Amino acid sequence: MKTLTAYSRFLKSSTGSVSIIFGVSLVPAIIVMGMAVDVSKQTANRNAMQAALDSAALAAGTSYRHGDANYADVAQKFFNQNAPAELRSNPPTVTVSVDTDKQILSAAVSGTFKTSMLSIIGRNSTTQNLHSSVALPAFNQYNKGEIALVLDYSLSMNSTLGGEQKYVTMSNGAKDLITALSQSGVNDDVKFALVPFSGEVYVSMAKKYWNGKGTSSTLYASCTRDRKGPYNTTDATPTGTSDRWGFVPSNNPNSQNVNCSNYASHHVQVQDLSTDHQGTLDQISQMSPVGYTNISGAMEMAYQVLSPNAPFTSGVNFGTSGVTKAVVLMTDGAQTTYSFPANGSSKGSVSAGETNLETLCSTMKAQGIRILTVSYDLNDVVAEMRLQNCASSSADFYNADTRDELISAFSNITTKLARAMYLSE
Repeated sequence: MKTLTAYSRFLKSSTGSVSIIFGVSLVPAIIVMGMAVDVSKQTANRNAMQAALDSAALAAGTSYRHGDANYADVAQKFFNQNAPAELRSNPPTVTVSVDTDKQILSAAVSGTFKTSMLSIIGRNSTTQNLHSSVALPAFNQYNKGEIALVLDYSLSMNSTLGGEQKYVTMSNGAKDLITALSQSGVNDDVKFALVPFSGEVYVSMAKKYWNGKGTSSTLYASCTRDRKGPYNTTDATPTGTSDRWGFVPSNNPNSQNVNCSNYASHHVQVQDLSTDHQGTLDQISQMSPVGYTNISGAMEMAYQVLSPNAPFTSGVNFGTSGVTKAVVLMTDGAQTTYSFPANGSSKGSVSAGETNLETLCSTMKAQGIRILTVSYDLNDVVAEMRLQNCASSSADFYNADTRDELISAFSNITTKLARAMYLSE
């Protein structure tokens, strides 16, 4: 009996030791977890602040070029508008300097961000010291861009994430990109095209490029998903009757029949490459979701608007020196629309659309088009992998699962395109 009592006391004592050991071991585990959370947060803040600073440097460079003595104030204002949310109530000072010998304008900023769990060990904040430089003059004949924004306006983009409808977050990110790269609309060396999509793409082209509409050059607006294969993976101009737009797969599900008036009323219409930056911003502000998801049809149209071939002819030849051609593709869903297969069959399938997208991405990249893709709240591993493979590099693919991550993705894309076209380092 005494033995059992002693053993019982030992168990109690042993349990207490385990609790102490567990409690002690929990502290470093919390610290490690806190570091992971804070590192992720600080990386996002750094990227957003760098994008804001790059935009500020570009804006200051434009002002300097136009003889505005207040170019430093322009930089500060631009930074304040695009800075991470944590800095906006009390934005840090942007320091701007100009090296007239090297013809470089430089901007620098230092921002302090609060930590979350690292405050447990006394690390209450981190400071990011960043700089950006832009060649002067900021824009010239050697710095041009042709950028197609391929944006998902399917009905799922109506849902709310992070307190905001997903399409609103996407639209605002696209508008910020246009504003930054066009330097608030003053840079005519960059053109933007819009390819909003859902189940189909709504586009205006000459009747001679539409199935059954004759040979007139008169413009005709309608919905289309793609051309019959193999034409739906090329940028070739239609020359016959079988390679035009407007065919519908013979086995098209009734649920995917399209009312084009819905597309018109939601303003999801393709816009050719344009320097009318305010017009582009205005259209984005008007667009709203409608219908299913047809990623391959949208990428086919993006290929067309960037190509010099008709029906769109605003794009310069592929390989033109000093011109960056790029596609920014964002979607929150996998392919759901029937597309024509490459073998020319009149019957479509979802898998044909998936295969067409893979072919289009490879072909476009081979033509020198930089492709940046964003998966937003997609939750489909296979579709996400297809988007990652579509991107020009793994670094040009963004997997955004939250509103803040999508905002960060657009900021990063803006910075990358700016560096490709304008920034000196």
